[in-house]
Amino acid sequence: MRTSSILLAFVSVFALVGCVSGSESTPVVTGTPTASPTPDAKELVSTALDETAATSYRFEMEMLMEGIPQAPPITMLMDGAVDEVARLMSLRTDATEIMGDLGRYDMLLSDELVYLRGGPFGTLADTEWVSADAAVLSQYGGDPFASQNPAQQLELMSRAGDLAEAGRDVVRGVPATRWNGTVDLANGTPEERQRVESAIADLGATLDDVSTYDTSVWIDDDGYIRRLTIRYSIAAPGFGPGISIDYTLTYEMFEFGAPITFTLPADEDVTDVTFQIALALGQG
Repeated sequence: MRTSSILLAFVSVFALVGCVSGSESTPVVTGTPTASPTPDAKELVSTALDETAATSYRFEMEMLMEGIPQAPPITMLMDGAVDEVARLMSLRTDATEIMGDLGRYDMLLSDELVYLRGGPFGTLADTEWVSADAAVLSQYGGDPFASQNPAQQLELMSRAGDLAEAGRDVVRGVPATRWNGTVDLANGTPEERQRVESAIADLGATLDDVSTYDTSVWIDDDGYIRRLTIRYSIAAPGFGPGISIDYTLTYEMFEFGAPITFTLPADEDVTDVTFQIALALGQG
């Protein structure tokens, strides 16, 4: 199995490289950002993060890549569920436009283990599932649960981004206020910067290539995060001089507080492949 396949599959990240979608919003009021950031915008985002981190929710995600010469736009889709209290997360990925048949796989994540099924991981063992030690994998790109968790983007935004109110929309039938801003990674913590750097390394990019990025977040009247969009470009000299790839990452979160059942695979259906995945990540 090609190392790049396993890397792309595992690091289909939210730390700037993996995201989401859902239904289109229905415009209610449009507007432009105010001349200066609203003084309490970061506090509002921080509060929304606390609200979201105290419950369970489902999400849908989309990553759109545009600008590859002689190629149509490429889309990567994900959906799943998170229980922030139990620290459990499920993730289903469709990256077939990037990886062909290997691009369809499932993940179950906890603080201790990452379970994987299908896609490139299906070639690692004869069992239905394989697993890897989260503590070992964290050495190659941060906490796996955090890096795949949509809410983690807001933690960086609440400290590193200037935000300005930009009107009201309806997201999945729920009214929400939109905030636009720019995140400067120089203001992030070392851990956040390292997580982003690990996420984009497989693209041949460094933090200098995406030192800032544009973002929008929609927060409803109950304080929950309903949508997050990130937009950035990365130079792609491998495609030719002056070529850059444009990324738009969007995720939507819904069904807050609804009961979610996570069924972990039985021991006999799982093979530990921590060494193989760590080796592939280390070679990346």
